[in-house]
Amino acid sequence: YGLAEACLAVSFPKLRQPLSTIHVLRNSLVAGEPATIVDTANDQSIELVRLGPAITGTDMLIVDADDDEVAENIIGRVLIKGDNVTLGYYHEPALNKKLISSDGWLDTGDQGLINDAELVITGRTKDLIIVHGQNFYAPDLESVCESVDGIDLGKVIVCGIRNPEEAVDELVVFVLYRGELDEFYQTTIDVRRELSEKSGLDVAHVLPIKTVPKTTSGKVQRFALSEQFEQGEFNEIIAALTELSETRTTDSGAAGSPIERILLEICHLVVADQKISLTDNIFEMGTSSLKLAQIHEKIDEMYPDMVELTDFFDYPTIEELAGFIANKVGD
Repeated sequence: YGLAEACLAVSFPKLRQPLSTIHVLRNSLVAGEPATIVDTANDQSIELVRLGPAITGTDMLIVDADDDEVAENIIGRVLIKGDNVTLGYYHEPALNKKLISSDGWLDTGDQGLINDAELVITGRTKDLIIVHGQNFYAPDLESVCESVDGIDLGKVIVCGIRNPEEAVDELVVFVLYRGELDEFYQTTIDVRRELSEKSGLDVAHVLPIKTVPKTTSGKVQRFALSEQFEQGEFNEIIAALTELSETRTTDSGAAGSPIERILLEICHLVVADQKISLTDNIFEMGTSSLKLAQIHEKIDEMYPDMVELTDFFDYPTIEELAGFIANKVGD
C-alpha cells in the first residue's frame, strides 16, 4: 500500500510470501464497527487483500470519527506519519489544516482495518455510499453489476445521489451503452436484481451513458455524473424508461384469481420498472428487505393477520402465496 504523499511506500507484505486475503461480509463495512470476517467466499462477501505492516520509519493508525485509535478488525480512517510523509500540499493551507493534524498525522482518504497486524484497505472515503444507514463502497457495488451480461469491466458507475424530496440518498447506476433504449430495458432489470440479491439494495435508477467521465489520470469522476443527474440532464431518459416499463410489465388481468390479481398489483406497485409473473420468486425480482416489508404491509392491509414475513420463504411466488392466502380465507 502506498501513495504519493508518502513518497510511495507505506506498507509491504512479507517478502517471498504468497498473496494473503480475507473475506468480509459486504454489509459489515461500517466505519467504527467490526468487520465480519467469514471463512469462505459467498454472494454477500467481498475479498480484501492484506497489504502488510507499515515499513520501517513509517507509522500507521486506524482511527474513528473522533480520531481515537480503534482495535484490530474495526474499520476506520487510515492515518500515516513518518519522515517519508509530506509536510503539506503546495499553496493549499486550508487543505493542509483539514488533512494533517498538529502532530503530523496525514489522513490518507482511505478506509481500512488492521487484521493480524497487517493493513487491509476497504475503500476510499469519498467512494462511500450510505443507503438506509448502511455503508457501501461504490467500486464494490460496481463489481457486482459487472456480473450482469453486457456490462464490461469499468463500464458501470454507481453513485449515491440525494433525493431532496425524501431527504435520503438513492442509488443510481450509470452504464456505458450506445444502443437503442428499448434494448437497454432488460439491463435495468438485471442490474436491479443483481444488486438486490448480492447487497440487499434497492436501486432508484439504472441509466445509460455514452461516455464515462474521467480525470486526465484515468480516474472515474462520479461527482460529474451526480451533478448532471441533479441538474436534470437525465430526466428525458428516465421518462422514456418509465414509459417502456409501463408497456412491458405484466397486466394484472393475466392472473387467474382475484387474490393473484391483487398480489400482482401490489408487487408491481412496490417493485416498479420490472415485468412480474405469477411464478416469479419474490426474492429474485430485485426486492430489497425494505421493499419486502412494504409488500408485506400492503398485503396485510388487504388480508389482515393472514401473512407473516416468514411465510414469504415458504411461499416465495405470487402463485404460491395466493394459494396460501386462499386457504386461510376459506378456513
